[in-house]
Amino acid sequence: KTGAALHGIQHFNMLESSYLLKQVQSQLHSRIIDLDLVCVQITSIAQVGRYM
Repeated sequence: KTGAALHGIQHFNMLESSYLLKQVQSQLHSRIIDLDLVCVQITSIAQVGRYM
């Protein structure tokens, strides 16, 4: 019985960690997109500054 319970807990932990990994990855992905937007804004501001 203990072995089955342990196996169940391990399986749940694996599911839990993969779910958390997906959460972290999606957060990172949206952060990276934000960073890209910021970089684009900075470069466009720099180009405008160059023309002035």
